[in-house]
Amino acid sequence: GGGRFDQGVAVMADALSLLREDLARGTCSAVLQANSPGHDSIAKIAWQRIAAADLPNTIIITGRQAVEDYWGLIAGADLILLPYLSQNYQWRTSGVLIEVLVSGKPVVVPKNTWMANQLRTGGGILFDSGNPRSLAQAVLDGIANLARLKNEAGVLGEHLARFHSMENFLEVLRRF
Repeated sequence: GGGRFDQGVAVMADALSLLREDLARGTCSAVLQANSPGHDSIAKIAWQRIAAADLPNTIIITGRQAVEDYWGLIAGADLILLPYLSQNYQWRTSGVLIEVLVSGKPVVVPKNTWMANQLRTGGGILFDSGNPRSLAQAVLDGIANLARLKNEAGVLGEHLARFHSMENFLEVLRRF
């Protein structure tokens, strides 16, 4: 996406700073992607802070990705962070969330959102929206529980793939 303020880029910047030692030790690594980082002034400052922090084991990718590259980023990830702000995403959907879950990837999403409701059977870690410490801890919890989360995300992804399939869509239309 655009790497906007409402997508939690400022919270992510602070959380990454809190994870600096874990990044340096190799406990985790980060690949950040935004089609147009700095879509708004607050997000622009956050992206500048991330770049200036020179965080170890962190790659920043900007610009639109080719479809194959986008799916390659998802395939190469162990845990996907969607640090969106809950006040903006309480009822908004996220195509990226469905894409990564259908791919069997566990996620970190904010509490009290539509995204959190999708994880009722597991497959992710919840954090307090807008709270960088909570986001950083959720990342560490996700790493510590990665095997279980991957299993849960795989099961959830299979369910979501069936639910969001063309066959199911046509079946729903037939009922009307």
